[in-house]
Amino acid sequence: MSFAELCAAAEGAIASLIQQYEEFKQQEQEIQRNLVDTGDTQRRALVRLRFKFDFHRHLFEDLLPRFEDQYGRDVNARGRQVEERIRESFVADSVAVLVARMLFLRLVLEPTSTNSVQVIAGRSISVGWSGEPVGWVDLNTVRERPYGKLSLWADQTHEKFLAVAKFTLAPTISIVSSRNEPTFAAVDTVIVALPKPNGTSIEAVSAYLNSKLARFYWAVRLRSGVLEGSSRATFYPRTLEALPWVRTLDAGIEQQLVEGYNELARLAAIAKNNPDEWLLSEVETRIETSRYKLSDKVLGLNFTNWSTEDIYVEELKLDGNCIRAGLFSLELVDADVAELVYKLLTLNAEEETTISRAIIQKLLVPQDYAALMQDYRQRKASFQQVESDFFAVLNQIDNTVYAMFGLTDDEKSHIENRLASFPLHKLQPRYPWQTVKLRPIKAYTSDRFA
Repeated sequence: MSFAELCAAAEGAIASLIQQYEEFKQQEQEIQRNLVDTGDTQRRALVRLRFKFDFHRHLFEDLLPRFEDQYGRDVNARGRQVEERIRESFVADSVAVLVARMLFLRLVLEPTSTNSVQVIAGRSISVGWSGEPVGWVDLNTVRERPYGKLSLWADQTHEKFLAVAKFTLAPTISIVSSRNEPTFAAVDTVIVALPKPNGTSIEAVSAYLNSKLARFYWAVRLRSGVLEGSSRATFYPRTLEALPWVRTLDAGIEQQLVEGYNELARLAAIAKNNPDEWLLSEVETRIETSRYKLSDKVLGLNFTNWSTEDIYVEELKLDGNCIRAGLFSLELVDADVAELVYKLLTLNAEEETTISRAIIQKLLVPQDYAALMQDYRQRKASFQQVESDFFAVLNQIDNTVYAMFGLTDDEKSHIENRLASFPLHKLQPRYPWQTVKLRPIKAYTSDRFA
């Protein structure tokens, strides 16, 4: 299929999606009009409708407006034609990205030649930690493909580079180092920056990019943040280049930033082994040898006050030996099993995932769940010190960056207050302890052993 044929097919798909999005807006208005003053009923109806049309909302309320903001000034048209040209350009750009991914990259689980390299992805990056590699890419295979190119990794490997997650809620940056590890490369969900010879230390740059000042400037001055109701922000090299930097960096300030980032990286290496990840792995292992099904009488599962419809994960709340969702409650035999079930449901799902009665009944828990949860709480308590230390180092970096730009106390207070207030407080970077590997909920149900 040619590029033109792919574009034509994509334009047809866009036209269909436009009709569906208009249908969504009409249904949304009807719910807001017909269910006025019904409180929770209206809210639940809107949540379900928006979940159903989540992709359409993301496309027309986030991606297209952002694309227009970036490229609209270059469109040579007027009136209605501007909107049509924007969509044509968006389609062509999207098809080009799709073709590039098909032609230039194929991930495999094991190296297939001596010229294979491990790669990291943007979804794995957190502040101070580049995440686990997602697979291998054979550079020979890439080179041999039609129009194949190797970009930064064409002729050499890079011992150290800056990795910026391309799709996150806020700037999330780490340094990738291959000094004591196999060589790493990055897929196209990562923005890569190489250090300049004899330039500013890459650790100092990374510390700055993870600071509150950089996040504030990015969200407020550059207006690059994506707020609630959308998905994630898309980071571009030009966005990072637009961030401010001092004309002359004081050597003492640079050294403080370097030390700050190195301490962040040290703590991140500890924080990535978080209690939630440990809990999920332990449950997976323990239910292989001894397990209860949640519907077993010994666990006291009581659906009497539970909804007959599916419940959104974001609605779940833990309350002693009960799991609540609005006016509904699910009772279990004790607080240990209730907390474990709550963790299994919430850690393995996105906020807008729905949970059915059938899934809950099929859940499996280890027979020694009480001892497991006691161990988990002890790990959680110990881990809180790691989080506290991590944020303390970030705070030191923030103060160093404020000093670097010579900000006054009033200016610092303004930045801190804005970032802590709605809606900017929702734009948080990804921290190392938030890198729990998503598993399918089936891994914890009886279907796994069927």
